[in-house]
Amino acid sequence: PAVLTAVQRTALLQSRDSLAKRAEKAFAKLRPADTRKLKQYTDALAAERDPSAGQKVFSQHCATCHKAHDIGFAVGPDLTSEFRRAEETIVHDILAPSATIVGGYETYTVETRDGRVLSGVLAGESASSLTLNLPDGVQLDVLRKDIKSISSLAVSLMPESLGVVLKPEDVANVIAWLRRPPIRRVLFEDDPKILNWLNEGGGTASIDTGDKASGRASLKITPLQRYSPRIPNWSFKIRENPGPDEFRYLRLAWKAPAADGVMVELANNGAWPSSGSPERRYYSGKNSSDWQATRVSEKRPIEWTVVTRDMWKEFGDFTLTGIAPTALGGPAWFDRIELLRAAP
Repeated sequence: PAVLTAVQRTALLQSRDSLAKRAEKAFAKLRPADTRKLKQYTDALAAERDPSAGQKVFSQHCATCHKAHDIGFAVGPDLTSEFRRAEETIVHDILAPSATIVGGYETYTVETRDGRVLSGVLAGESASSLTLNLPDGVQLDVLRKDIKSISSLAVSLMPESLGVVLKPEDVANVIAWLRRPPIRRVLFEDDPKILNWLNEGGGTASIDTGDKASGRASLKITPLQRYSPRIPNWSFKIRENPGPDEFRYLRLAWKAPAADGVMVELANNGAWPSSGSPERRYYSGKNSSDWQATRVSEKRPIEWTVVTRDMWKEFGDFTLTGIAPTALGGPAWFDRIELLRAAP
């Protein structure tokens, strides 16, 4: 029973036959973490810890639904920035994952007309369908005409009793690994949420699963651009000698086989560079826009091309809060946009 998710246990307890009584009896011993148990796990934080062992535990028990330090799948919140949070709070979240659910990661259960019951995190929806994120990075599109009912649950997809499966030292080691400052921060790879973030501009943005440099999908932009000067939770300091959660380099893949060129703009504290300055703009090919920019290559990238730039060397200190992928004279594709602390 301990390894069942809260969603699975909820479904069993709500069943309309004798299975519900059997489930209630089986789950009776699986109580939320009490003060005594929490203390056992928080006390383990004071002992010597092994981040490498923590990485192995994370890969085995957490990576199906969480991503951290480039390991796992971002079904739930990305945990790369956990080093900012109090360790005792992380312990509580592991032992009682349904106590606090981050907005945007609520669990939905969909019952289809052919009898299937699907549970996952709602990744997107349209007039005709909705998309669920499932463990192991699986995305499932369900047509609305095939849906019998849909409901949100006040429980997490995570097993509520990892305290039965994981020892205190296991949790302590996982937290030690999570709290290592990230050497990179992925800004975009596969996640369709970027379409909601890039909510301004005269062009269009879409997720393209048929043409990609890595992962499952790329970002396609049609002229001229889609952008936002302030994207939620983006406040990345660009520094010469980056500290925790600070960075220096930008790396991305792009292509524009039938365009004049391709460009990306970077916002500093919610502001774009002036049109007459090449600061915080990179382009390859022909710059057919009205803005000055820093040239990466004279040739447009006909095939997927990975670009790495030293932002601090070229532009000095700034705080990255937004981005504008730009297509010059034709469609352009972007993939695996990330910040790095050190040169690759």
